[in-house]
Amino acid sequence: MNFWVIALLLSSFALQLPAQTAGETARGFFSREKAIWTSPLRMDRKQVGWLLLAGAGTAGLIAVDREIAEGLPRSKGQLDFGRRFSRVGGSYGLLAISGGVFAAGAIRKDTKLRRVGLASGEAAVHAFVVTYVLKLAGTRERPFLGSGKGNFFSGWDQVKKGDNSFPSGHSMGAWAVASTISHQYRDKKYVPWLAYGVAGAVSMARVAAERHYVSDVVVGAGLGYLIGKFVSGEYKTRHGWLVPQVSPGVSVGGRSAVLTARWELP
Repeated sequence: MNFWVIALLLSSFALQLPAQTAGETARGFFSREKAIWTSPLRMDRKQVGWLLLAGAGTAGLIAVDREIAEGLPRSKGQLDFGRRFSRVGGSYGLLAISGGVFAAGAIRKDTKLRRVGLASGEAAVHAFVVTYVLKLAGTRERPFLGSGKGNFFSGWDQVKKGDNSFPSGHSMGAWAVASTISHQYRDKKYVPWLAYGVAGAVSMARVAAERHYVSDVVVGAGLGYLIGKFVSGEYKTRHGWLVPQVSPGVSVGGRSAVLTARWELP
């Protein structure tokens, strides 16, 4: 898991932004993480209905996962494309996207663009955390491992190897970033098409590379979309990334020195 790489490197981008303390920043991030995990408790009847429908659809996909996987051509070109393109949804690929958006905003002095870069990076971190926990819970075999049937609860050995298939972390991360960017720029019609197009291609690439089943990437995409939508909404009113700004000073009377650390935020 390289999601901490995103967290650490994105923090170095936050320049010339309103100040906030480290404690406030940490509380903001973890409050959003808590909100993500407790969101099922706040569902209304309509949302519960959609959740049950999604669960039934996922169960249906799991039932036909193996047939779909066996129906793929499994050509060298398919595998090469899948493995190469799916890197876009990896931690470094998402860092490049979020960091690139932020850098563009810094160069153009566009506050919103910088905020979108930071928000999409945070969404990716949340997606990786959710992915990691769900993978540990499900321990599903990848298509090329074990029995080849995609069995769940395959044991601790799969956890140690990192070979857990459900859900797809690349798919969830890509859709979280795409959703964040798209919800921030809903007035630009080409942005959602481009962002979701890339995220969808990443999901398909993971199946083409035989790293995941279809249900893995569909669930990952759905959760990533919801995470991105939530983080995007939060960043319109609250902020949460940090860079230290240390300010020395002297107290009244010159009898003691003080050192104040604050963090620059979007």
